[in-house]
Amino acid sequence: MKTRLQTLFLAFTLFALVLLALPAQSALAAGHDDPPTPAATPDPERAKIRLEWAFANLKLAVQRIGLNLEYQDEFLARVEDLIAKAKEQGKDVAAAEKALADYKQALAQAKPFYEQAVSLVQTHEGFDASGKVTDLEKARETVRALGEAVKQYRETLREPLRALREALKALRPETPRRNRP
Repeated sequence: MKTRLQTLFLAFTLFALVLLALPAQSALAAGHDDPPTPAATPDPERAKIRLEWAFANLKLAVQRIGLNLEYQDEFLARVEDLIAKAKEQGKDVAAAEKALADYKQALAQAKPFYEQAVSLVQTHEGFDASGKVTDLEKARETVRALGEAVKQYRETLREPLRALREALKALRPETPRRNRP
């Protein structure tokens, strides 16, 4: 009796596995003469939500840039102090001075991009005061222009800031690394 139940259970299990291997539905490919399915029209509500999100993020980016610019004088004074201390210690500071001068020049070149971004945030064409989309096309153009202004600002400062960091790393005293077991 036990072997008969085992055989029946084994047969049922194999039959179930064979059924699982067979496709439940056949796949149909479009023929050469079949018209393509119409593309889904973009949902304007979804587009509005995405534009509101993008505008809010870019607005925050402009605010962060503004905060960084407020502290630029303090940052530049600290860098100049570091260079002066390194010069007193007899280190070669020519690269750091050149990098600092390049950074100051790039900062002056990037300032118009920041001012353009601030004016775009203040006018917020296509958006109401709370950041909600009122005109879809104007909002798209505002987000594009704002994104481009922020991108130009960052690209203008990227390399000079990187060069300044590398030059300042060279001025730091080397600290010996501890060997940890």
